[in-house]
Amino acid sequence: NSLPVFDAVWMLLFTCLSDLCVNEHSAIRKSAAQTLFTALSAHGSLLQPSTWQAVLWQVLFTILEKVLEAITSSSSSTLTTSSSSSSPSSILIHHSRDTAQKQWAETQVIVLTGVSRVVHTRLDSLFQLEGFERAWTTLLNIITNCTINGTNEVAVAAVSSFQLLLQTPDSVSIPSTSLWEKAWSVWLHIGREVTHDRPNEEDKFLLSQDFFINLLQLFPLLHKKLNSFTPQQLKLAFQVFNTALLSPVPKDVSPFLVPMVHENTMTSVQRLVLYCLSSLITTDDVFQSKHSGKLNNNSLFDKSEIKDPKKIIKLLPSPLLYYPVFNELLHYFSFLCSPPSESNAEKHINMAPFAFSSLTLSLQLMRSCVLSHDSQMTSETELMMEEFLKAVHQSLKLKYNLHPLQLWFTLVNMLLFHLEWSLPILTPSHDDNDRIWNVLGIALYDLFFAEIPHTVQLSIENQRKIEDYDIKVIQLLKTHISLPSTTIPSSFISKWAVILNKGSLHSLQGTDTPSSVSLREHFSRVCFEALLQLSFMDHEESSSHIALNGILERSECILRKYSEEEKLSGSCPPSRSLLNEVFLVLKSTTVLIQSLKNARKQGSAVNMSLWNQGIKLYPVLIECITCSNLQLRVLLKETLEQFSDLIEGSYQ
Repeated sequence: NSLPVFDAVWMLLFTCLSDLCVNEHSAIRKSAAQTLFTALSAHGSLLQPSTWQAVLWQVLFTILEKVLEAITSSSSSTLTTSSSSSSPSSILIHHSRDTAQKQWAETQVIVLTGVSRVVHTRLDSLFQLEGFERAWTTLLNIITNCTINGTNEVAVAAVSSFQLLLQTPDSVSIPSTSLWEKAWSVWLHIGREVTHDRPNEEDKFLLSQDFFINLLQLFPLLHKKLNSFTPQQLKLAFQVFNTALLSPVPKDVSPFLVPMVHENTMTSVQRLVLYCLSSLITTDDVFQSKHSGKLNNNSLFDKSEIKDPKKIIKLLPSPLLYYPVFNELLHYFSFLCSPPSESNAEKHINMAPFAFSSLTLSLQLMRSCVLSHDSQMTSETELMMEEFLKAVHQSLKLKYNLHPLQLWFTLVNMLLFHLEWSLPILTPSHDDNDRIWNVLGIALYDLFFAEIPHTVQLSIENQRKIEDYDIKVIQLLKTHISLPSTTIPSSFISKWAVILNKGSLHSLQGTDTPSSVSLREHFSRVCFEALLQLSFMDHEESSSHIALNGILERSECILRKYSEEEKLSGSCPPSRSLLNEVFLVLKSTTVLIQSLKNARKQGSAVNMSLWNQGIKLYPVLIECITCSNLQLRVLLKETLEQFSDLIEGSYQ
C-alpha cells in the first residue's frame, strides 16, 4: 500500500509470477521464471528504490525459499506418463528430468541464475538500499547451501551464479569491502565443504574437473576485489587449490576433461591453479599460449604451458606474497617424484607437465625478485634459492629412475640455467649463502653418484647423453670457480674436491664391459682436469691436493698389480677389468703430467709434493713395458714421452 500506483501494479505482476514459479507443473514454473526475470531486466529501471526493496525480499528471496522447500519435500521416484509403459501414448523422459526432485532442481537453477543476474546488473543501485548487505549475505548463504547440499546440476549453477555476482563492471564502484570479504569467506567455505560426503552417494560429478574449474575461476576475481591477502588467507586458498588438484575424474567423462597419461599436457584444473597463483604476483601472461591473456578451459584445445625459465615477469607490488607463492609452486613440483594420494580418484593424471610448469614459474619468480633488487641478494631471495635447490635435488638424484628420462634432461637444463645466473651473485658474506653452497654441494654429489639401482636398461645413446649433461655441470662449476673474482666458502671447495676425486675414478667402478668404461671415460677425464685446476689454485694442503695424491697412489697400486699379474699369467692375458683400469690410469697420468707442465710454463704455483709423486710413477711404468697388449703399449709409450720434461723440471 505504501508503493506508488505504477510500482504497485508492477509489484502485483511480479507477485503473481512468483506464485507461478512454484507451480506444480515444471513447464509453467520455467515459463513464469523466464517471464519474471525478463520483465525485471527490461523494466527494472522504472522502479523506485523502495519497490526494489520489496522485490528483493517479497519476490526473489521468497521464490528461492519456496523452491528449496519444494525440493526437500519432492519425491525422488521415477515419473511415468501413463499407467502402462507399453502404452502407445507413453513419452520417454530424459534421465535428468525423470523425477519430481530433478524437475524442481531445474527450477532452482533457473531461479538462482535469474536472481544473481538481477543483482549483478543492478548492483550499483541496489547497493544504495538500506540493508542491502543483509540481502547480499542472504544470497551468498543460499548459494553456499545449493553448492554443498544441492544436486550436481544445482551445485555447478550455484558456483556460476557466484561468479556472476563477482563480475561487476568497471563502471560500478562499491566503496565498501565488506561485500567482497563476505564473498571470500563463502568461497573458502565452499572449497572446504565440497570434499565432505555428499547426501547423494551416486553424486560423483561434483568433485570432477568441471566443478573445480568454475570454483577456481572465482579466485582471480576475489583477488581483484580485495587487492591483497594475508598469509593466513593464502594458506586457506592453497588448501582449496590442493583439493581441486586431487579431485577425482570419473571414467565416463575423463576422455573429455583430461589428457591421456602419455600426453605432455596439463589438465584445465592444473592450468587454472597456476593461473590463480600467477595472478597473485604478476599481470603478465605466463602461459605460452596462442590466445594470449585468455585462459581456455578445454585442455584438449588449450595445451599452453609455462616453459621459458628465462622469462622475466613484471611483479606486482605485493612482496609479502612472493615467498608463499614460490613455496607453493615448489610443493606442486614435488608431485613429479611423489604424486599426491589418489585413492579416491578413478583416473590417474600425468603430473609431469604440471610439475615442470610449476618449477619454471618458481624460477621466473625468483629471478625476477633478484633483478628487481638490482641483482642483489636479500634474505628472502636467499631463502628462495636454498628451497629451490632442495626441491630440485630430490628429483635430480633419481636420475636413471625418472621416467621418461627426458624429464631428467629437462631438469638438468633448468639447473644449468639457474647456476649460470645465480652463481655470479652469490657471496659467502652471509650465513644464508653458506647454507646455499652446502645444499648445492649435496645436490651435485647426489646428481653424479646417487646410489639408486637401475630399474631400466639404458641404451648407449641415453648413457652418452647422461654423461654429456654431467660434464656440462662440471664444466660450468669449473669455469666459475676459476674466475679470479670468485669467492667461495671453503666448505663447498672441500665438497667439490670430493666430487671431482670420485668422478675421476668413477669409470673404474663400472661394469667389466669396455663400452661401459668408455662411456664414463670422458666424464672421468673432465673431473680429473677440474681437480688438477683446483689444486693449482690452492696453495695450502687442501682436500684437492689430498685427493690428487690419493689418485696417484691408487694409480701406482693398479700398475704394480698389473705388472705382477702380467708376469704370472704366462700366455693367459690379465683380467679385462684390470686392463681397463690400466688404460684409464695411463690416460689420467698423461693428463696430470701435461697439466703440471702447462701450469709451470704459465707461472702458476705447483705443489712440489704432487710433482714428486708423479715422478715416482716412472719406475712402475717401466716395469709394464714388457706387456703383451698392443693397445696398452701405445698408451704406455705416450705416457713415458711426457716424463722427460717432468724429470728435468724437478732439478731446476
